[in-house]
Amino acid sequence: GMSVTLSTGAALVTATPYTLTVAGVSDAAGSAIPLPGISMPFQYFPKGSLTREVYGGTVAVNFTGAQVSNLTSHPTYPNDPTSATFPTSFEAPTSFGDNYGTRMQGYFYPPSTGNFELYVAGDDGTSLFLSSDDNPANLPATAQALHGSYTNPREWTKFPSQKSAPIALDSTRRYFIRGLQKDQTGGDNFAALAVTAGTVVANSQTTPNPPFPVIPGAWLSPYIEPVRITVQPTGKT
Repeated sequence: GMSVTLSTGAALVTATPYTLTVAGVSDAAGSAIPLPGISMPFQYFPKGSLTREVYGGTVAVNFTGAQVSNLTSHPTYPNDPTSATFPTSFEAPTSFGDNYGTRMQGYFYPPSTGNFELYVAGDDGTSLFLSSDDNPANLPATAQALHGSYTNPREWTKFPSQKSAPIALDSTRRYFIRGLQKDQTGGDNFAALAVTAGTVVANSQTTPNPPFPVIPGAWLSPYIEPVRITVQPTGKT
């Protein structure tokens, strides 16, 4: 496969539907290659938010279980979410519903170069993964931060496993980040935090003027499935 970078004549507008049409393709010798009509819709999302997909939580799709594995093993995951939104920080609404799962993902832009620690909080089970680069295929097999039982909103220190080991990051690069949450019944919440390694973190919901907010939108951008051309042209030379 080959990746192609396209330049536009004008700035794209956030969340506006566009259509990419492929035409006028030629081989290395300059001979035109006939192609079937290839047009693909897309939208542009700069920094400022990330992708949140919800699975279940409706009458039609409603599945029990309080562990992330109950989400990842469900037939609707990952290709058939119930809904998708673009929140402006790494935090889902509290008391959103029952018997649903959440996937939040996008690109993480470290604000500085150095070692960072990730935290995750949620109800019920959660997992947080950070790739070694911006490729989702390079996510670790095991979450860097996770917990199997519930926490209160932004309760970062209930379980030792909520905190990752220090991770070396470069502020000139972006990294793919993914968080998973599975709620059963009762209250629910989901959020992630990133701090410089060694920072003493308090639970934001119990600390006056919370000093540890969630990962802000300024450090994030959404992940949208890349446009893929599956019908390959055949050279005429």
